[in-house]
Amino acid sequence: MQLEFIGRPPAIEGQMCEDLICEGFDCKGESIATASVTYLKFDGIWHRLCFDPGTVHWRTSPTEPKPWAVSEEEWNYPHVYVGLAAGLIGVRLKSYRALATECGTSVVFEFENSRKVLIKDVEDRTSYEVI
Repeated sequence: MQLEFIGRPPAIEGQMCEDLICEGFDCKGESIATASVTYLKFDGIWHRLCFDPGTVHWRTSPTEPKPWAVSEEEWNYPHVYVGLAAGLIGVRLKSYRALATECGTSVVFEFENSRKVLIKDVEDRTSYEVI
């Protein structure tokens, strides 16, 4: 499968990670996705990463993302501060790449401290993993 990019992938390789936040999606108390949206901060700029089938979406945001909810639908969008928890704040990003997989899409971020963050979308459910 050929990936399509919506928005321009950011030129963040070689820059220090200032933050990395994964926004999940919970419906009626059940976790549906742990990384529906991934926010990365490099050089003072927030970058937003998300997926649709066969597409990788990038855009920038002027402000820090905040958790939110739609209480009448029992939808919650909690944030996990992955950069802080994984020791990535202040660590240089060596590389990142997007890959088409058999059931979706993945983006792998590799940092100079040998840590990797995998954001993977499988059948329209996106999750994160620190390797």
